Amino acid sequence: MIDYEKNGISYIKKVLLGTAIPDAIPEEFLDSKEMKDIDETIRSIRTSMHAIGNGDLSTKIQGSGHTIGVIKNLQATLKTLTWQTKRIAEGDFSQRTDFLGEFSKAFNTMTIKLEKSIQEVKDTKELFEMVFTTIPDATMIISLEQGKLFDFNKAFCQLVKYSKTDLLNKTMVDIGFFKETLQENAWYQELRKNNQCYNTKINIVSKENNLIIGLFSSKIIYIDDVAYIISVIKDITELHKIEEKLILSEIKYRLLAKEMKALSETDKLTQIYNRVKLDEVLYNELERIGLSTNPIALMIIDIDDFKKVNDQFGHQVGDSVLIEFANILSQNIRELDILGRWGGEEFMIILPFTDLDGSSIIAEKLRKSIANNDFVGVGHLTASFGIAATKERTTPDQLASKADKALYEAKHLGKNRVCSYSLY
Repeated sequence: MIDYEKNGISYIKKVLLGTAIPDAIPEEFLDSKEMKDIDETIRSIRTSMHAIGNGDLSTKIQGSGHTIGVIKNLQATLKTLTWQTKRIAEGDFSQRTDFLGEFSKAFNTMTIKLEKSIQEVKDTKELFEMVFTTIPDATMIISLEQGKLFDFNKAFCQLVKYSKTDLLNKTMVDIGFFKETLQENAWYQELRKNNQCYNTKINIVSKENNLIIGLFSSKIIYIDDVAYIISVIKDITELHKIEEKLILSEIKYRLLAKEMKALSETDKLTQIYNRVKLDEVLYNELERIGLSTNPIALMIIDIDDFKKVNDQFGHQVGDSVLIEFANILSQNIRELDILGRWGGEEFMIILPFTDLDGSSIIAEKLRKSIANNDFVGVGHLTASFGIAATKERTTPDQLASKADKALYEAKHLGKNRVCSYSLY
């Protein structure tokens, strides 16, 4: 009897605690209903707990009794919990559980937080979509690598004159979006380097092949680990046209101002400097003399007996003579010399960096050129020259007065000659 009980306890320990259980109940216990019941119960507990432990909730649990009932309840509870979890995964956050103690509290807290987080994500997404849709400037999202349109707002369609259907699954190349490849490449390079760029001017083309000038503010974003470019495009086409008109107006204004200045400085008949400009140049040159020891000479030339030309041939011929006379002077002076009409038949030449001897040589050359010229409709004429030179500070009036005095002397001595005065 003792051996029978001892063997029974040993077998039950093997079935209950062993890693592997015997295939069948020992023969000596085959006639014992109690031992068979215990064996079946333990085997059922082991089988069902092993299945539950592996996540298999479909195994039918055999047997009866309190322990088997508890296991069946656990299986049912886990089935319910699995169903609730699936419902939560499908968006039903009304699921709650109260039959698992501390786990129920943790499960319910997790459900509430998950619902709140998903709602926040949903609210953020809805807000983004609302902003994206209603933003007044054209906005688009394209893939970084392929340039394929991922999304765009109504303002973008209005800008490029394409419908939503036209743009679906299209790339920037498909719709000929960028007008200039250099601008497009520069934009991509800046984005790849800095992940963003602001107010980049890019020329784009609408469906109607109209040029649009846009300011691109772009940033690289990631959606499901894929790189995209979101760009807000401000249409500055009209502003650019206004700027061009303003620039053109500015150019025209400057040209007009230049022409007006030239007119204010130019003698209308001979197209050389007038007396106003001569006074300005002479003043500036004499100011420069005060800062150096370089000389300057002033030459006044008067056409001899010009009144006879007007009286004999008329003022129209006289004007032609003045023009021809001015041309002879301009063709025979140096590049640095300044020529102008002093008034009537008198002309003035300012000779910077020139002393009395140098200016006299130039005057003699001019005198001979004039005397040898056969003026149209008139014939030969002569001119008298008066020169004044200085290398010290003096006033324009003083220098002009000395040159005028020298001219008077040339006239008095018989005309067609050069006379000069030195102020040093």
